[in-house]
Amino acid sequence: MPSRGLKERYSTATRADFSAEHWHRVSVAPIGAAAVISAADDVDKSQTSEEQELQTFDADLEVLAKIHDKSDLVQDVIHTLVNRAAGDDRDLADVFRFALHQTEGLNERLEDVADAVRLLEDLGDAKEAKAYRKFILEAAETVAGAAKESVPLLAGKTSKKESTYLRKLRKMVG
Repeated sequence: MPSRGLKERYSTATRADFSAEHWHRVSVAPIGAAAVISAADDVDKSQTSEEQELQTFDADLEVLAKIHDKSDLVQDVIHTLVNRAAGDDRDLADVFRFALHQTEGLNERLEDVADAVRLLEDLGDAKEAKAYRKFILEAAETVAGAAKESVPLLAGKTSKKESTYLRKLRKMVG
């Protein structure tokens, strides 16, 4: 039987198609992107904003699952994120909380997200890669302005810093 390339072998990517290390990279990228947006513009520099943004992210996963119900890969990523506290390889909340009180390293975190997208593009099909990129962008957008919901004048608004990092993310992941 002739040898097949990676793209042929992983024509429809799911969790089963990845090594543990590659799956971790692919599954933490959405929450990593959200963490960058969270850290880009802390409202009051307290852990409260990260907690509220993480809760918003978690709550929106159900909505994102419905939007991306045709992508097996995105469903697998969402399942991993939802079940992170139940003992999946690593606690993904730590990925989100990395940014507490710091703004340095955000570009490097975005590069990690872009690397995960490139990994999927190398291993998955075009439809799965497109759905995954869209999911990452939507996941990041869920936290933009989330901590401001309790401040009526700021509710639903995206700050300049959040907008800057969302633009960078869009450019990096396509």
